[in-house]
Amino acid sequence: MAVSTQDVTERDGGVEIIIIGDSSPYSPLNAWVALIWIVQTPDQVIEGDIFRATVMREGGDGFQHEVHLNTSSDDDADGATTGVDFEVLSMLVVFSTNEYSKVIPVQIYQDGEIEDLERFRISISEPNEVIDSEPNEVIDLTRDSIIVDILDDDSLIGFDQILYEVTETTGSDTDVQVSLTRGGDLSNPVTVYLSTVEINGAQAGSDFSPLVNMPVTFQANAATVSQDITIEADGTPEFDEIFQVIVRSDTSGGLDDIDPNRSAANISVSDDDSGSFRFDDTAYSVDEGVGIFNARILRPGATAGYVTLLVTISPATATYPEDYRQEEVLVEFAPGQDEATVSIVIVADNDIQEGDETFVMSLTVQSQFGTVDPDYDEATVTILDSTSVFSLSTNSPTVVESDPGYVEITIRRSGSTNTDTFVSLRTVDGTATHSGDFQGFNIKTFSFPSGTAELTFRIPIDDNDFEEDEEETFSVYVLSEGGQVIQDSRLIITIIDDDGYFFFVPTSNEDREDGIVTYRTSEDSGTVSIKVQRTGNANGYGSVRATTTDYSAEADDDYQPLNGRVISFRPAITTAEFNVDIVNDDNPENDESFFIELSLAQNGVVIEPRKALVIIESNDGRIRRAGPLSGTAIIGIAVGVGGLAIIALIAGIACFLLLRRAPVPRKPPLPRGPGPVPQYGIPLDPRITGINPYQYQQRVAGYYPY
Repeated sequence: MAVSTQDVTERDGGVEIIIIGDSSPYSPLNAWVALIWIVQTPDQVIEGDIFRATVMREGGDGFQHEVHLNTSSDDDADGATTGVDFEVLSMLVVFSTNEYSKVIPVQIYQDGEIEDLERFRISISEPNEVIDSEPNEVIDLTRDSIIVDILDDDSLIGFDQILYEVTETTGSDTDVQVSLTRGGDLSNPVTVYLSTVEINGAQAGSDFSPLVNMPVTFQANAATVSQDITIEADGTPEFDEIFQVIVRSDTSGGLDDIDPNRSAANISVSDDDSGSFRFDDTAYSVDEGVGIFNARILRPGATAGYVTLLVTISPATATYPEDYRQEEVLVEFAPGQDEATVSIVIVADNDIQEGDETFVMSLTVQSQFGTVDPDYDEATVTILDSTSVFSLSTNSPTVVESDPGYVEITIRRSGSTNTDTFVSLRTVDGTATHSGDFQGFNIKTFSFPSGTAELTFRIPIDDNDFEEDEEETFSVYVLSEGGQVIQDSRLIITIIDDDGYFFFVPTSNEDREDGIVTYRTSEDSGTVSIKVQRTGNANGYGSVRATTTDYSAEADDDYQPLNGRVISFRPAITTAEFNVDIVNDDNPENDESFFIELSLAQNGVVIEPRKALVIIESNDGRIRRAGPLSGTAIIGIAVGVGGLAIIALIAGIACFLLLRRAPVPRKPPLPRGPGPVPQYGIPLDPRITGINPYQYQQRVAGYYPY
């Protein structure tokens, strides 16, 4: 099977086919016969390199031809080992129409051993199969093979690198050192010769000191030898220049024992007459609010000529244009100028806490001359976040109303603390209000000098004595620059009410109306039991006073009065009872009543119901109005009344005389109870509703039953 161009190209080991020339330089023998041979190229190759064999065709350009190519050890000389020292090839080389040459690469292997010269053979022959019946190949038997010498690079002499770089020093010459190495047998000294060659702008005598067959000797057992070449300072701004140094085995240019791949080295000379440029540091830090950041660019050494530099700003964690406003900045140096400044606008996004961020500045030369110090050609700039975030905290978010009487709050400043700033706070009512529970404020501003991370202040708590919830709350907020409340910067303060609350306890829900508790007792019961309850803070001692007031019942005659009797509560005690003595008289009368009122609480306050009405139910019979009378009864009564009137007149005169001498004490006025006042100005008993004024007067006087 014929091997196509693509087939050969895809072989392993770096094989490639190169077509050289579009028309044959030879005259064809005839239209279909072709003469094929191997070009006798230089027959040396270094270990590890690729040897390229060229197969040529003359004639038969209108047809396709093929020959067989193979590699083998040279039996007539020091044979290289097949597959160890060189690649094994056995392949068809196919010439397509109008194709006149083929380049066949052969891989030479690196064995790492010091050895003598080795050889192998590349040959062509007629193929075993004919592609076409008409075309015919003729092999030039005088050129049907070549012998290739494999040079052991482990014992060859050459430069240790093929490119040396050096910078011209302003005001004084400098040296560049080149080194040669060798392998193999090191027991004998070896001398080789160095020469310099002008190849790219550098001139001998003005840019470097030339070498002409400079002998350099490897001493016995030495594997390396070095030689200095002087680079001359010309003081003229110019492009980078290159010259070459070559090594030969003798003064006539011989290459014996010279590695052809390392027989020459290029010397690149960078001009420093325009100076070398650098940032003055590799790391900077700048406050976010600085506005403009300035970095210095230095030009140490030579300062000849105009030089333009480009500073490129690249993001790292900072972003453009949110954090900085330039991506490129041109910086120009005039002759003699040794320093310049690059300015970069820094964006202050003080309303965003984002932490420190960085970007990178890179320095390159844009003009013909000048260099950049590779150790200072980049600099990292850190933008220090100047955003201050304020938070509130307290050791005790819950405070008792009277102890200690205030809440202590700490304002903490996180983020940047290296600038002066301030923060504003506001209190907001909750169930606790600033008008009676705490001393709040609408806006209060606190200053934070540079370096200050926290401040502490107090909000007074009012120790009031009115009824309220056991726990009440209000909030303290951090305000934004616009004065708006920042919802996630809130501190909630809870006020624990330490008051005790004293009030009468009704015997049932029906016994409480309009803030008055009603107790009922019989006249012959002897006492009535009254209950007082304490709620709220019951941790300490507390007390309240009870005082009685007449209504229809009279003190001493109907009950034993209380004049500020102390009702005491020990710690944790929430209920207390006390008795009021009831006087049992024999007078027929209607039910009577009196009031008891709580006041003067200690460690607490009196709340509703603070007043109790005690009704004494009579056991002596009630006074009732007489029914209708007959006419005879009426006449009898009239006569009796007339007689009695005379007696009453006499008694009245006597009483008048007595009263003039000692006034009779009057019954105290009835206390005014709750509720509306009727048109006659008599206070209403809360239990009496739905009767006319006459009936009401009778009941107040005790002459009308309830």
